[in-house]
Amino acid sequence: SPDGATTLFQTLGKIWVADADGGNPRRLTEQDDHSELFPSFSEDGERIVYTTWNDRDLGSVRVVSAKGGAGRVLTPNPGHYVEPRFSPDGERVVYRKITGGYLLSGAWSLAPGIYIVPAKGGEPKRVSKSGFNPQFSASGERVLYSSSVEETQLVLRSVSLEGHDERTHLQGAKVTEFNVSPDGRWVAFTEQYNAFVAPFTLTGRTVEIGSETKSIPVRQVSNRAGEFLHWAADGSALHWSHGPTL
Repeated sequence: SPDGATTLFQTLGKIWVADADGGNPRRLTEQDDHSELFPSFSEDGERIVYTTWNDRDLGSVRVVSAKGGAGRVLTPNPGHYVEPRFSPDGERVVYRKITGGYLLSGAWSLAPGIYIVPAKGGEPKRVSKSGFNPQFSASGERVLYSSSVEETQLVLRSVSLEGHDERTHLQGAKVTEFNVSPDGRWVAFTEQYNAFVAPFTLTGRTVEIGSETKSIPVRQVSNRAGEFLHWAADGSALHWSHGPTL
């Protein structure tokens, strides 16, 4: 959680919360009608946004109190939804819509991309036709997301809330994940499975970044491996997973 008091995790298709030390684990919801995926706290720690999946009914984006209860659906149509995140003020949610087919139903697969929807529900707006791992900027005025340019290169881009003024901020030849701190001062990234931290400035200039970058200070923070990067609310601490270990 943003204050570091609670651990939020998904296992075997259900979302759980526990004390920071892993004690007192409990289900977030009580339903068994669908799987629960991609949980993420609001910046004030009071709500959790997540996605659902059911082979018959497909998926949705939902919000629930951090204390538990029934999830409230934000998306007006069923679909294939992943990676939801709250805006800093909690008024909006950004998420990615993907396509089905093969093992999953191909229904409701038109117009994939990155969308914004009001946190109280409403009409979603697509802001990018491509990209993944979306998050709001510290000001809440832009949406940051990653894109694969080549098989071995990842870029960090952003667009306005209207889907205009696309900018490329970072590119890394061996980077596999970007995550910008809530205060916008830092960027964490993974390279060769390890986690690194560097200063970040939201400008229109593209910066080459990696473990060997000399133009800006880069610090490795994981000893063996670090994935699924996420920040404390004030940007003072970085968390990651190494296998089953947080």
